[in-house]
Amino acid sequence: MVPEYRRRGVVALLIDRAMETVIRKGYRQAELSLIMDSNKDMNSILTSAVGSKVNKKFRVYQKQL
Repeated sequence: MVPEYRRRGVVALLIDRAMETVIRKGYRQAELSLIMDSNKDMNSILTSAVGSKVNKKFRVYQKQL
């Protein structure tokens, strides 16, 4: 998201539209992967406002060879 448009409700509108589509198509679940653990704002929105829960965490490790 472009910084000047953050915290203006754009994310909430996108989530709302996505949820409407998912419900209209009859899905009961959705995969919300690839949201970085460090993205605290997005993770907070998804867990509190949407009611989702963290099911898996994928990590990438780096080792000097």
